[in-house]
Amino acid sequence: MLVHTCFGFAFADGTELIYSVEARRKESEGYNPITKGPFGGYEIIRLFTTFNDLLGFRKIERGQGLERYPLTLSHKQLQQLLQASLQDAARAANATKPDIYHSINNHCTTALLEVMNDVLEKIEKKIPRHIYWHITGMSPRLLAKYLMLDLSKKEKV
Repeated sequence: MLVHTCFGFAFADGTELIYSVEARRKESEGYNPITKGPFGGYEIIRLFTTFNDLLGFRKIERGQGLERYPLTLSHKQLQQLLQASLQDAARAANATKPDIYHSINNHCTTALLEVMNDVLEKIEKKIPRHIYWHITGMSPRLLAKYLMLDLSKKEKV
């Protein structure tokens, strides 16, 4: 199952900020994970957006379903995850050449799990490499396996 993985951060004022890593396409260019994804056909773009913008784009404009799972990380770890996400975006923005998207080895899920592992490494609880790293639709199960989220708390949006 192909899905898109992203991080969401909720703030006290009700704002929800989303960190997303995506295949950067040219205007009017479609996404093809089979013919272009594995062959360096896209650059990667990292962006922050609001949940309402994500909802409008993914659900309303594209007709895609959305599922949300709250992470079971501590408040401090969530703050560190936000900081690591900002650092990841800044690193990519300042790079001399862009990261190249690969539909199996370098996509939204793999990139975000690497950011998460940067945070988890500090508490010696990294998520080991697994086949689920490479299948975007399996990221909730992978995180549940390592007690990073509770699948029973899934919210369909």
